[in-house]
Amino acid sequence: MGLSIIQIKVARLLASGCSVTDAARKASVARSSIYNYRDSEEFNAAVQLFTTEQVTLAAGDEADVEQSRADELVLREYTRPLAEEMCGLVLDLIRHVRKQGIENISPARIQGLMNSTVEAVECLRKGNDRISGLEVLLDELGKTQEVHAAKIIPLAFGGSPETN
Repeated sequence: MGLSIIQIKVARLLASGCSVTDAARKASVARSSIYNYRDSEEFNAAVQLFTTEQVTLAAGDEADVEQSRADELVLREYTRPLAEEMCGLVLDLIRHVRKQGIENISPARIQGLMNSTVEAVECLRKGNDRISGLEVLLDELGKTQEVHAAKIIPLAFGGSPETN
């Protein structure tokens, strides 16, 4: 017979983790209608299909964030030795100035070296901040995935979602 547009909307809402009450309100149908829909194999199949879609999308988001984190770690691998080397050059310059004075060193070169060192360290710091932010985002995605799983897996099998 096929599902109505309202039934499809309700199936999608349930699959996204809405409770029966919330789905009924959002779709402008009675809760009892939703319970009646659940008697239909076709409706339950739609909920399961949309649930699978939600889980697949969440897994894709997590994979993208994980790849970004891996990219940042590789970038840090290259940036860190450069920043360390530049800091070493600055230390050598300071030692040189202490021993021999500043007469034989161009002030523009000192300023350029200092600016480059600050930029390298800042790049490394920003990379570390991005990595920390991505790790927090991965943790949040994991928690969201757990909450969704607690709500949508029972729905896919005709039960009612856990309430938190």
